[in-house]
Amino acid sequence: MIRANGGKPLEIVFPEGCCKPIKYAAQLASGIGYVVRHLSSLKDIRTYDDIPNEKKQNLYGGLMGWFDFKDWETDPNVEKYVDDMLQNSYRQWRNTMHIDYKMLKYV
Repeated sequence: MIRANGGKPLEIVFPEGCCKPIKYAAQLASGIGYVVRHLSSLKDIRTYDDIPNEKKQNLYGGLMGWFDFKDWETDPNVEKYVDDMLQNSYRQWRNTMHIDYKMLKYV
């Protein structure tokens, strides 16, 4: 993603009056999925809310390397949107792992 953008992180901008980014929305969703799968743990954590704040900061940090959120500091909706996407991605990943584990029981 970064290489295609001249070596710079992709600029994520939330248009005025819109609650989600239009440009690079698919890349952001893919990046969030990657960060959740590689930087979070399933052990002893049932929901995204159970993840300690310092671990959530690691997830945010993983995204900041690829994406430049222009309004991160000034608009609380940006962090809320990203946090909601992280939460949905974690839930989906945990569910997928649960289904795969249940299938192994019958093999």
